[in-house]
Amino acid sequence: MVVDPWGAIIAQCSEGVGLCLAEIDLDYVAKVRSEMPVWQHRRTDLYGRVTALHSDSSIISPEEQDSYQFGHVTIKSSQVFYRTLLSLAFVNNKPVLPGRIFLFCSVNLLR
Repeated sequence: MVVDPWGAIIAQCSEGVGLCLAEIDLDYVAKVRSEMPVWQHRRTDLYGRVTALHSDSSIISPEEQDSYQFGHVTIKSSQVFYRTLLSLAFVNNKPVLPGRIFLFCSVNLLR
């Protein structure tokens, strides 16, 4: 069975073993993603409210800082691909799986 993002059945196999195909309209997918009411459907009673701590997140250049300390390991700036005010995202030198990334809090928060 092939279902579109709104739940409409696009293609369906008959009983037993079968194969069904459907064309993917990437423009339609982009339109649906922009119109999907995810914030209206969010269950704040279960997951809490999401608020931005700081709206100034940015992609950083390797020249900005030479390295970062992650426990006893030094992370080279060339491994860091994204940074916000409170966190870093970086790749491992030898990831177990392709595209494996790590995130950690770059600022100690005191409560």
